[in-house]
Amino acid sequence: MHADGAPPREDGIAPMSEPIAPQRSAPIALPRSLLRDARPGAGTESAAPAIDWTPWMARALACADRAAAEGEIPVGAVVVRDGELLGEGWNRTEQLQDPTAHAEILALRRATALVRNHRLTGATLVTTLEPCVMCFGALLESRIEVVVCGADDPLRGALPLWKSGALSRYPVRNLHVVEGVEERECRARLKAWFASRRSESPRARGDGPNTDPNPERCLSG
Repeated sequence: MHADGAPPREDGIAPMSEPIAPQRSAPIALPRSLLRDARPGAGTESAAPAIDWTPWMARALACADRAAAEGEIPVGAVVVRDGELLGEGWNRTEQLQDPTAHAEILALRRATALVRNHRLTGATLVTTLEPCVMCFGALLESRIEVVVCGADDPLRGALPLWKSGALSRYPVRNLHVVEGVEERECRARLKAWFASRRSESPRARGDGPNTDPNPERCLSG
């Protein structure tokens, strides 16, 4: 048993932490006219969303802090629907020795396990860093309706690929993207983590012949 009384997970995923943002708030409506339209080929941006995603981004940032405490790149994510937390995750690729254990993937796994359905229709994924191609593919497969991002990832982020229309054959018609929520805080976490890593000795960092000398180029977990 874990310290919080939750049973151990066979896949090594830690149980969800105590709530930082409210577990349940007023139902969140998703007015499409107020959300940035990121469908393939949309080519237009509407007004900034009226929904305040800050509380849920705060929770995602708390997840990112848990990743940093475990020695992982500080990225966190939560899945919410109708004001309810369905799942959360933080980077655990090193802890689990699993290249797919990104924050978004773990959050999606928890959410689908909770609702007992691999489809998360009507749900929102809130992540501190723009999803990579792997995570973006997973959220498309799960039918996430809204993606809320903090910091962008110019080199590994998948949003340009989606907006370019390269994924237009995906059977997804109503994906919307909100970018730049608490961007400064999200990016500050990443910069502080990489600065700390640079201050450590190569031996402490585990640097080897395949280590990227410029780790900031690869912000995603």
